[in-house]
Amino acid sequence: MMNHSSNHSASSPTQQNGRQSSADSTRFLSKRLKGVQISGIGSSAPSTVVTNQAISTLVDTSDEWISSRTGILERRVVQGDEKISDFAVDAAKKALAHANLPGESVDLIVAACSTPDTLYPGIACVVQQAINAKHAAGFDLALACTGFIAALNTAEQFLRTGTYRNALVIGADVHSRYMNWTDRNTCILFGDGAGACVLTASDTEDHFFSHNLHIDGWKGAQLLMPIDVDNCPLVSQRTKPEKGLVMNGREVFKFAVSVVPSSIEAALAEAGLGVQDIDFYVLHQANIRIMQSMSERLNIPADKLIVNLDRYGNTSAASIPLALDEAVQDGRIQPGMLVLLCGFGGGLSWGTSIMRWTCAAPSPEMQLQKASSLASPVL
Repeated sequence: MMNHSSNHSASSPTQQNGRQSSADSTRFLSKRLKGVQISGIGSSAPSTVVTNQAISTLVDTSDEWISSRTGILERRVVQGDEKISDFAVDAAKKALAHANLPGESVDLIVAACSTPDTLYPGIACVVQQAINAKHAAGFDLALACTGFIAALNTAEQFLRTGTYRNALVIGADVHSRYMNWTDRNTCILFGDGAGACVLTASDTEDHFFSHNLHIDGWKGAQLLMPIDVDNCPLVSQRTKPEKGLVMNGREVFKFAVSVVPSSIEAALAEAGLGVQDIDFYVLHQANIRIMQSMSERLNIPADKLIVNLDRYGNTSAASIPLALDEAVQDGRIQPGMLVLLCGFGGGLSWGTSIMRWTCAAPSPEMQLQKASSLASPVL
């Protein structure tokens, strides 16, 4: 009878070429996965406020028309030489302070941004230098309004497998520089801002319960941000794209209220939870009608929705961490609560994360710092 054990040993990598043994090659398969939790959060937005009334001087609209259809009263925008990376850095530093973690301890930075200051270096690189995370790996990803959920999910996997210990996850966008300010259907919706959170691996606790992510490239043209660049001058030039963001509002609304709730239901099912078990829902702050329609379909009580859309507009990848940070700072979200995050937007893309919140509100000194940043010139 053939001795399978000795036969396997005879063909092992160690005997054939001197490399690691077959026993060694399986050591990662039995490696215990880590738990993951959020240990700090921060956000930052430009000080300049643009009201609906100000926008009505640019396009044929009014405060009543915008607020009744979107829920937005005002939004923050950059001015002069302000950069979205400035606000990403500020949010990152606040999140690190909240986590009581020095920048040098960060070993992964994942930044979600679809409207960067520069294509390279990316925001992750700019933040790395600013916080002195000398040994960090990092990268940017672009998934529009689902970007923060994608970045959170990506960073979590690196920590869960033990590759890294502390990750900084950022969502930041500056749509005001990419808009067509003569299109009243889109220019009324967007604002600028950034949010960040610190993820920490743990050997004893795990507070992320479920994730899911989806894309539908067949519907990508329903929400499109063209890039206006030229070919080499020695060849024929490309057809100029439309200026600014192009959106089929009716189709995006249908997608958000019919497809996205299934992601929430799937995440709840995976976590073994019901709608009523979640303490707070932080949905992408796209449009109050979308948020209300989604919550009605899922029977989410209105008092469980975190909403700051009225003061920030749609800040794309920043909208979820901005709203989440605000709810933590004002004491609504407390340690031990179950929180569901859901993003949706360009791609088309959508995704959901469920976690147990574990960190208390920032110190009074940090809250005072946040409050001082709200003193804003109003346009």
